[in-house]
Amino acid sequence: MAFFDDIGKKITQAGTDAMHKTKELADVARINGLISDEEKRINNAYYQIGKVYVSLHADNCEPDFSALVEAIKASEAKVADYKQQVQIIRGVKRCSNCGAEIASNVAFCNSCGAKAPEAPIAAGNMAQCNTCGKMVKTEMAFCTGCGTPMKATPQPGPIFAAPQKVSVMCPSCGKETDADSDFCMECGFRLNQ
Repeated sequence: MAFFDDIGKKITQAGTDAMHKTKELADVARINGLISDEEKRINNAYYQIGKVYVSLHADNCEPDFSALVEAIKASEAKVADYKQQVQIIRGVKRCSNCGAEIASNVAFCNSCGAKAPEAPIAAGNMAQCNTCGKMVKTEMAFCTGCGTPMKATPQPGPIFAAPQKVSVMCPSCGKETDADSDFCMECGFRLNQ
């Protein structure tokens, strides 16, 4: 009988040890989660301190920060330019009164009724059709959206059949896109790099 009592004590001890180990692991995981939460709060505070510093001292920052502040300004300018390019491609603009996204060829905002801002000036080699508002490459003689002549005085010459539409697959999303487009109409990926 002593043999079975000995085995019983060992099994009980092993169960107690396993339960103790499981509790330790759970406590460690819980505390590691709390540490991670606090580290996120610290990083967010650093981020907020940086944003406040840049907003207050962007034009007169300390020399140690000048390169970082200039990098932020350059990136913000690029982001604004990229957003404008996306708006041009999509044929939209932002209402200056309420910020709603509206078609680039409308005169008034459909959300608040305010007079819509003028369409953005053509980016790079793009021009906006005066009839439908579509952005078209400047070398095009006619708008690809409505067929209106793009130039004030049409060039005399022979009439040619409309060229076949050539398309390419976007390497980012796989959508078929016009070969003469600089950006994918689906995901905004820059095609002509």
